[in-house]
Amino acid sequence: MATRWRLKNLNAAGRSHPELEFRTIIEHGIAGFVLSREPGTTGPLSRWPSSAADQNELMLLPAGTRTNFPQRIENLLDLGTRDWDLLQTLARLLANVLKTPAALKTPADFQPALLRNGLDKLRQIFEKFPATLRYDSVSLKREQVNPDYEHLWLRVENLAFGDKRWPEFEFRLSCANVRPNRFGTHPKLEFPEESSQAAFDAWFIESYDDFGAKLELRFALPESMDLAVWQRLPENDRAFLSALIKRLPAMLGALQGAGAQLKRPWGDWKNMALEIQRVLASHTAPPPAPALPTPMQAAVTGAAPLTEPTPAPPSAVKTAENPSTKTASKTKAPKRVPTPKTQEAQK
Repeated sequence: MATRWRLKNLNAAGRSHPELEFRTIIEHGIAGFVLSREPGTTGPLSRWPSSAADQNELMLLPAGTRTNFPQRIENLLDLGTRDWDLLQTLARLLANVLKTPAALKTPADFQPALLRNGLDKLRQIFEKFPATLRYDSVSLKREQVNPDYEHLWLRVENLAFGDKRWPEFEFRLSCANVRPNRFGTHPKLEFPEESSQAAFDAWFIESYDDFGAKLELRFALPESMDLAVWQRLPENDRAFLSALIKRLPAMLGALQGAGAQLKRPWGDWKNMALEIQRVLASHTAPPPAPALPTPMQAAVTGAAPLTEPTPAPPSAVKTAENPSTKTASKTKAPKRVPTPKTQEAQK
C-alpha cells in the first residue's frame, strides 16, 4: 500500500519546509518513505545521497529483496546528519497523527492501523540501527601532489557519530611512496591536531609534518596496517575510525558528484579507499553472523532477507483521484605487520 502525504509549514532538523510531499509504503509489514526531487536538486534533503546520484526518487526502507535490499540500506547509511533527523521526525509525526486518524483528510479505504504498525516496526529498527558516521557536506580543502606523496585534505561539516556531533572536522586521505605508474600501495589517514582532535577521545601525536602535529594511521598493501597505533586507541576511537573508513568511498563519490576536479583520476582514490577498508576488515572483522530469518532482523544486521516478497495484486495499489602551497615533510615508512492504489492524505 502506498500513501501520498503533503505536510505544510514543517520545521524539522534545522530546516523550514513550507510544503513537503512524500509517499509512505509498506513491505514485509515495515513502513518506508519515498522522497522525490527535481533533477539536479537535493529535493527536501540537505544532501541527496551519492548512493542514489542517478535517481530522482529515494527509497528509504530497511527491507526488500536480495536484489534491492543492499541499495536500500546504503540509502539509509548515506543520509546526511540533518536528513537522518528529518526521516525520524517524519516517522514520529505520522505515528502520532495516526493515533487520531479521523482528523485526517483521507480516502474511505485508508487503513491507518496498518501504517501505524509499520511505523512502529520501523521505529524498532531505527533504535537498533548500527552506529553510522553521518555528515551534511564534504568539501575538498586542498589537493597536494608531490613526486612521492599525494593527499586530499577533506573538510566535513556537521559530522555525527552515535550521540556526538562536531560542526567541522578535517582529515587527509593520503598516499606515500608514490612512483610513476604506481599509486595506492601505502595509503594513510592523517588527522591534524587543530582540526580533528575534538572527534577523538584520546587523540595523540604520532608524527609531524609541515602542517604540524598529527595522528596518522598507515597501511601497506596488500595486507598490513600500523597495529601499534590502532591498538593504542581506545575502543570508541577505533569505532569512530572504522565508521569513517566505511564512509570514505561515499565521501569521495559526493565530492566527485559536486564537481571537484583532481589531477589524479577519481578511480585511483576510490580504489585506495576500498583497499583501506579491506585491510582494516582483515585485521578487525568479527566472525560472520549466521543468516537471520526475518526481514526486520536482516535490516538491523545488514544481511539480505532470505525470501523474495510476494508481489501485491494489482488492486492493492490505487491512484488517488486528487492528488597552501606547503609541502608535506617526508613521512615515516609504514610499519608492516604480517597477517593476515497510491492514496492521498493531508494533514
